[in-house]
Amino acid sequence: EAETGSRAVALWAAVYDMPRVFHATAKTGLRALLDHQGWVPYRGLRIGKAFIEQLAAVQPHDLLAQSQAPLRVYHSEIDEVVPVTEAERYMQRCSELGRPCTLERFPTADHDFLDYADRQRLLGDTLEFLTPCLLPV
Repeated sequence: EAETGSRAVALWAAVYDMPRVFHATAKTGLRALLDHQGWVPYRGLRIGKAFIEQLAAVQPHDLLAQSQAPLRVYHSEIDEVVPVTEAERYMQRCSELGRPCTLERFPTADHDFLDYADRQRLLGDTLEFLTPCLLPV
């Protein structure tokens, strides 16, 4: 690891294959709307055509191979935006690479971890995971 490299990575409701997830969760007719006006509404945001086309350039499969920093993935088992299978794909790839990786599952959290107890657990565990990597040795 370079001195400026990551010492640990925590991902919340992470997407492994963004184009696939976006298209799988997008409503019918969004492609036509995207072609017509150049953007689509998605969870309160305007997602532009260029952004969607650039998603294919983001390749977690390759990025995971560039580091051996421990990875912790947090994901809800009932996430309605990003299926938990995305987190499982991170686990599978890390296993193939021999990279340390753990998956923390939340049985009832929503995508944004809005429930107070879920949010407290998420923040507390993330802090506990990252703190040893941030403190001087």
